[in-house]
Amino acid sequence: MIALDNDPEHAGPGIPPNANILVQSSLGLPLDFVAAGVAEVIGRLPGVTTDVTRERVSLPAGDAILMTFEVSTEGGTGPTGALVSYLIVRDGDAYVVTFVTLKEQLGRDGPVFDEMIRSLCFGTCP
Repeated sequence: MIALDNDPEHAGPGIPPNANILVQSSLGLPLDFVAAGVAEVIGRLPGVTTDVTRERVSLPAGDAILMTFEVSTEGGTGPTGALVSYLIVRDGDAYVVTFVTLKEQLGRDGPVFDEMIRSLCFGTCP
């Protein structure tokens, strides 16, 4: 996990904006198939309060599936987290890059998340 914002003016209850990256074998499966499985698993996790949306997007790093969903914190009594995940399948590996923030801060943090994922590249960066 990489914390993205430690400004005391943005401090509040719950989740500080952060990014997480998970790398796992894709077992040679195509992007859409892997995305369906990942979305199904996410949707079954405790605390997920919305459907997992999926949208194919084109990034400098390659085609990706953008997934968004919300989670409750502290057993539903805490603030709601907004998660924005990108799944990229490349050279037999699946990369899931997830950005997390509070639901009410997504408007502020979303453009930063977008800039960060668009800066991701493999090998030589342009």
